[in-house]
Amino acid sequence: MSKKKIINTIIIFFISYFVLGLTFYIRNNFSDEYFEQIVFSLYTLKGTSMNVVGTGFLKSMRLVIILSLITIVIYFIVKNINKNLITKYIMKIRIILLVLSIIIGLNNIGLFSYLRNYTMSSKLIEKEYVDPKNVEISFPEKKQNLIYIYVESLENSGMSMENGGFEDKSVIKNLEGIALNNQNFSNSNKLGGAKFNQGNSWTAASIIGQTSGIPLKVGLTNNLTSNNKFLSGTYTLGEILEKNGYKNYFIMGSDASFGARSSYLKDHGNYTIYDYKWARENNKIPKDYQVWWGYEDSKLFKFAKEELVNISRSDEPFNFSMLTADTHFPDGYIDSSCKNTFSKHYLNSYACEDKMLSEFIKWIEKQDFYKNTTIIITGDHLTMQKNVYKTNDKKKRSVYNTIINSRRKIKNNKNRSFTVMDMYPTTLSAIGANIKGDRLGLGTNLYSGKKTLSENYGINNLDRELKKQSKFYRKNILKED
Repeated sequence: MSKKKIINTIIIFFISYFVLGLTFYIRNNFSDEYFEQIVFSLYTLKGTSMNVVGTGFLKSMRLVIILSLITIVIYFIVKNINKNLITKYIMKIRIILLVLSIIIGLNNIGLFSYLRNYTMSSKLIEKEYVDPKNVEISFPEKKQNLIYIYVESLENSGMSMENGGFEDKSVIKNLEGIALNNQNFSNSNKLGGAKFNQGNSWTAASIIGQTSGIPLKVGLTNNLTSNNKFLSGTYTLGEILEKNGYKNYFIMGSDASFGARSSYLKDHGNYTIYDYKWARENNKIPKDYQVWWGYEDSKLFKFAKEELVNISRSDEPFNFSMLTADTHFPDGYIDSSCKNTFSKHYLNSYACEDKMLSEFIKWIEKQDFYKNTTIIITGDHLTMQKNVYKTNDKKKRSVYNTIINSRRKIKNNKNRSFTVMDMYPTTLSAIGANIKGDRLGLGTNLYSGKKTLSENYGINNLDRELKKQSKFYRKNILKED
């Protein structure tokens, strides 16, 4: 065999292993909606932290390099033993390996599952969607402020087994205590929360679900923007609050352009955004500062305090939303102010977040504006990192929630089946708004006691239908021609 053929053979083997390594990385580090999340991420790649993504990817490439080296060694050993054997079979072997790696790779990222669902149609959204634009929503004369905190990958699994988690010793003891002493909607008779559902299982999709009551359904073409507006058919929490005299704010330590978050927030509620770019432009951090996704959560809470003091001086009611990042996979970030108390690095990042967030809540409770403010703390989705807790079974896990200083009393908060989409009307109800029919989008006001869609259909059936195509969604939410 010529030198050129040998080099080509090695390259093909490397490509085959690379495809497998890349797709197994995606499968192990993304939600169950690998393909939709991948497509969405490609559409909205701007603002990605390659610090974080690159680290996890490079770890997964170690196996690719090792397999490539082993293959090269085996190749030359066999070549020296039987040159004719290599010449006879090497072409077939490398083609078969390349084809198999592509097929396995496409299956790993969920393409075949996505295409199967793409050929099926569901009328569930058409049947159940309640257009918020057409719903009568009234607010009390004295409006309640809202502080809404999305905590990256926060689920109830980290709590003690006594209170509904999977740990002998609680990883998030402060947040566990906060949920026990305030309102918590649960999927069990202990502390619990929202169930995993299709279309809301990564950060941007969850924020959209919690503020507009819809899943994020991504097509093969970039159809998310029409009439120069992102998801132009939605009518969101931010828009309802803005219409009723609220000023909307959103603070995050990452670049808001990632995941089209800035487009969504500006198009739906005219939010003032404090993100990584804002921090650099306003000399909150040095121009070349880069930690984790931008700036770390200890700074997020510091900047949030500063802005809340200024915002609260106004007579306007406010909606101040926050997104943390320190508990993002892979393995999380641990602030220098925290100690390591658990054997797993990732669990220590949760314990650190728990400490900083509980201190932030205590600070809010001491402020003059607190008496007129409702605080909602919620996870955005289940953690995407595997083998963190004692189970990886999404059916047994749930997304954290607690509501502090609500204007509503709970009728039924235990053994509920609900999704993050139900937080949309529930949030408005918590700050005292009355919603005619107690439904917005696909969400149900949990204070009302009415059955949610996942209670009516069952979470598995609901998931199955949400995976399918919806002509109604494409026409009315995406505003496709």
